[in-house]
Amino acid sequence: MKCCTVPVLATFLLCGIEAFVNPTNLLSKHRVRAFGLSHTVGRTSLLKGGKGPLGRISDLFEEAAASTIDYLLMQPKRDVPDDLRRVRTQFIAALADPNASSGTGAEQWGIWRVDPGPRGVYLSQFDSTLAKNGWKAPAGWMFDSSEFWIEEFGRIMEKPDFPCPPGRYLVTGGRQVTTVLKIDPPDSSGKQRWSLADGAKLYDVTHLPCRSAKYTPVSAGSGSPADANVSDYPVKPGGPMPPIPGCKKQDYAVLFVVAIQKDS
Repeated sequence: MKCCTVPVLATFLLCGIEAFVNPTNLLSKHRVRAFGLSHTVGRTSLLKGGKGPLGRISDLFEEAAASTIDYLLMQPKRDVPDDLRRVRTQFIAALADPNASSGTGAEQWGIWRVDPGPRGVYLSQFDSTLAKNGWKAPAGWMFDSSEFWIEEFGRIMEKPDFPCPPGRYLVTGGRQVTTVLKIDPPDSSGKQRWSLADGAKLYDVTHLPCRSAKYTPVSAGSGSPADANVSDYPVKPGGPMPPIPGCKKQDYAVLFVVAIQKDS
């Protein structure tokens, strides 16, 4: 019980401090956002800007509360296999038929080793935070105008690492199914197979509230986050990411990784 009691108390403490520092944020009943998590802890949307002098403090509370909830809610719903080790939640960007249990194309899958949501930049802050700072985000990653990623709350994110390394991963969508994902090494043509254990489908281990898409300008100088319509966000769970004029869009499913191979 101790392992659960401490995070619960921490969450209540964070909410109490948030209420003291910025009560209007708490009363607005928006959701705390880590990329992989969506919880009603309370914050105002930053899509329209205007964080105020205590905005960064509020952000820190948001990230800490999301991490606490991550600890509480993202424990595996099954025992971790002996050849895997528990990790702080990582995130796979998967591209495949949601009704498939196996297939090829895993060489096109990426992985975020840390939560990219709190490290992202809101669309409304594209000019003030990225364009005016040499395209470098406050978290240290560099914006690439030739290929950029956005999540469901309208945050521009760093790219995942490509490809997702071969191996075994314990994955979940935060719902009913937690199972092992196996990604094979590349074959002679560079293709990588993937498969889910227990007859699970990709949809079963997709976290539906998490939406992510890669945007690629159709030509040089066309299409950028500045062309996005901020009123299109947040995106409904399971819904497609909004188009951006002048860009090609590729939606990706997001899988939570809660354990990885011990030798990786």
